Amino acid sequence: MDSFSWKLLRFKRKLRSLLGCVYIRNRFVDKTHTLQTGLPKGQWHEWDKRVSYAILNEFIMFFEREVKQHCEVLGWDFCKNGATAEQIALAWLDVQAKAFEDECGAHRRTEYDIIAGLYKEAKAHMQLLKVSDGYPPCYDETGQWSFDVEKAFHDEETALLQEIIKYRSYLWT
Repeated sequence: MDSFSWKLLRFKRKLRSLLGCVYIRNRFVDKTHTLQTGLPKGQWHEWDKRVSYAILNEFIMFFEREVKQHCEVLGWDFCKNGATAEQIALAWLDVQAKAFEDECGAHRRTEYDIIAGLYKEAKAHMQLLKVSDGYPPCYDETGQWSFDVEKAFHDEETALLQEIIKYRSYLWT
């Protein structure tokens, strides 16, 4: 190897060792301590909107990321057929629920069913918010803005967030 190649190789190794530093990797590369809301950047968003988006989005991303890692490690077939992250997550949940039901009884099946329901509900809620540009569709049958519909929407969202927090101990890492 010529001198330039050696210098380039040493530079790559030095860079790799710097990026290998846990703090630098977490802070600048992986950004593990930042919550991703999925909201457009550079715009003002109310605090409650940022919190609900962050919790729902992080729950969905965590769930799909964990399932993908489990599938890759275990080499399951339904992960390889080009399915969406949502399809893989729901199929994986069903497989896990059946396995735990056989080994541990029906109470573990119930926990997985609850998590699957929360996942589906969170995906649907995020989709509704994205379609309605971040604001809940709070119009009544006449097409007028309704505070009762808005309150019902926020109550439903609050219940969903509380359920995610309540069942967070059933999630794995």
